[in-house]
Amino acid sequence: MQKKNKIIIFSIIILIIVSTIGFFSFKKIQSINLRNQTAQVGNVIENKTVPQIKPTTLFFVGDMMLTRGVKSSVMKNFGGDYNKLFENLAPLKDADILFANLEGDVSDVGNNVGSKYSFRMDTEVLSAIKNAGFDIVLFANNHVGDWNISAFKDTLARLNENEILKTGAGVNKADAEDPTIIEK
Repeated sequence: MQKKNKIIIFSIIILIIVSTIGFFSFKKIQSINLRNQTAQVGNVIENKTVPQIKPTTLFFVGDMMLTRGVKSSVMKNFGGDYNKLFENLAPLKDADILFANLEGDVSDVGNNVGSKYSFRMDTEVLSAIKNAGFDIVLFANNHVGDWNISAFKDTLARLNENEILKTGAGVNKADAEDPTIIEK
């Protein structure tokens, strides 16, 4: 029991030391003026102006599944115009990067190989997603194969045609694992 208590006390002391070092390091970093730094080059001291840093905004939304009940509502209430779904979401366009999970294929090919919860969205959905400001979609979920490989590949091609980046899925393992990098 004493050995266990010594280990706990030692762990607490280490935690306090690490926290203290981290706190003072953070305070030192905070005190650096990013706008005007003085740099010493040899015996010459010069003023360097560091560009003002503008924050990058990232907006993430969850599952985007625009079929079944959503599709019925769009047909009934908006005459099939999926753009109307995003009309009151203008702040989304303010994001530097807008990201969503694409919950199923967007295609007009393939056959249902899933269950009664198989999702395949109309192809018009992608232009509405692009118009709403979405830059990238996650296409790695349990519904990407609901309408077989032809719908999956068709969706990848349509994402590319609509200049919507994707991540998490691909035609092979390397493509699926290849990270998507967006510079803003």
